[in-house]
Amino acid sequence: MGKIVILGAGVTGLTAAWQLSKDYGNKVIVIENQKSVGGLATTFRRGSASFDLGSHRLSVDSGSHRFHPAFDSRIFKLIQDLCGDSLLRRERKGLLYIRGKFLRYPPSSLDILFGFGLATSCRFLKDFLTARTNGHNGHAPDHDFETYTVSKVGKTLYDYFYKPYAVKLWGMPPSGIASDPAVHRVRKFEGQSLLNDFKKVFSKFGPDNFYYPARGIGQIAEEMKERFLANGGELRCGAQIGDMRFDHDARVRSIGFRSASGAFEEVETDLVLSTIPLDSLHHLVRLAGEKEPPLFDLKWRALRILYLLTDDWLRGDSETYYFPEPKIMIGRVSDVSRYSPALNQALGQTVLTVEIPCSEGDEIWNASDEDLARRCLEEMRRAGLGNGRAASVAESFSVKLPNVYPLYEKGWRERYERVMARLRQIENLYLAGRSALFLHCNIDHCMSMAMDFVDFLSRQNGDRKKWEEIQKGFFNYRVRE
Repeated sequence: MGKIVILGAGVTGLTAAWQLSKDYGNKVIVIENQKSVGGLATTFRRGSASFDLGSHRLSVDSGSHRFHPAFDSRIFKLIQDLCGDSLLRRERKGLLYIRGKFLRYPPSSLDILFGFGLATSCRFLKDFLTARTNGHNGHAPDHDFETYTVSKVGKTLYDYFYKPYAVKLWGMPPSGIASDPAVHRVRKFEGQSLLNDFKKVFSKFGPDNFYYPARGIGQIAEEMKERFLANGGELRCGAQIGDMRFDHDARVRSIGFRSASGAFEEVETDLVLSTIPLDSLHHLVRLAGEKEPPLFDLKWRALRILYLLTDDWLRGDSETYYFPEPKIMIGRVSDVSRYSPALNQALGQTVLTVEIPCSEGDEIWNASDEDLARRCLEEMRRAGLGNGRAASVAESFSVKLPNVYPLYEKGWRERYERVMARLRQIENLYLAGRSALFLHCNIDHCMSMAMDFVDFLSRQNGDRKKWEEIQKGFFNYRVRE
């Protein structure tokens, strides 16, 4: 095989590049438009403080990544190999703030059913049993998020938990959202999940845990980068892709890009793996007869991550706080010093990561850092998070991430298939990863997709139909909270 070009040096691209470089060495080249690697899973420093950037998928959050125990053992071994003794196992103590109450996070079905007093619990149970008795059990493609969820858990549980979450995360009424993202969320109330929750009450089941690299989530990407380069792979950061050139048989012949130095370069290739956002790839491609690419009508929900340095401290010993209700701007607040003792504990200040779902160009997206900091501090104080020792933040700054959450509006799948059908015409172009496939998933899922692609190349010899079948399975990932 000739050159293999990988677009994007996020976790998916780096995992694939590192694994492929074991066999192909300097034939593997990664092109990344940012100056650093890791994509939505990086750790950066500002002064003496460390910050996580990105999106690993929790309920309405994405700034601070973690790994949860119930993931692919193959990927766990990979992460253990990358991190060694610096992979920490930490007790999970997150809290969910809803209707003025704190519940542990993630809440079990029993926490939800019995966390709001006897009268409310009776309403939950009555509506739930009615829904299970009268509701449908199928997943019809024309059902929306609201209809499907109410049919599974009842109206009261939907109004308390699922509706606020959906409105906040996607920024629109749940009746306009497809049922796809609801399917995994209601599994908490399926028979086996309910049974497991009851068993935990009467057993000596230990606390929930998570795994986290001691030097921050970016440690994983940096280690993969070093191993990739040691194998002879080529990494071009700060490069802006200009165009793709095709042979007459709809194969990518070469990719042109402007390097970090400003020089234009072109690399010939036999195979391209794209892990960049689907809309970015769509606009790069010009098929025969196209003057412009067709309309890309899939939408993303954005995220604004605000970093606060304050003399105040989070209450208790919880490392994360979740706010699913849309009346509160904040989605999640986390303190990475409670993820790893090696991060920020010597500063004498608290470094908070505040994640705020929004849409590109809306009021939150355009607000100043100072305004967001003031509003977030007020919301945290009203919820009782701080100990009240600080009147204001000492420093604040933010990062804007436009393409974080796929917006699964009703009809999205048909629009998605139109985009993919066009790209499938290119014989040697493959897609993997969260943003490349318009997929909502965890960081370990991204690594798993990359490993599946490497295995596919070695076993299936590039059979496109086989890869398309493998890709369909990625949409069955169960997003873990």
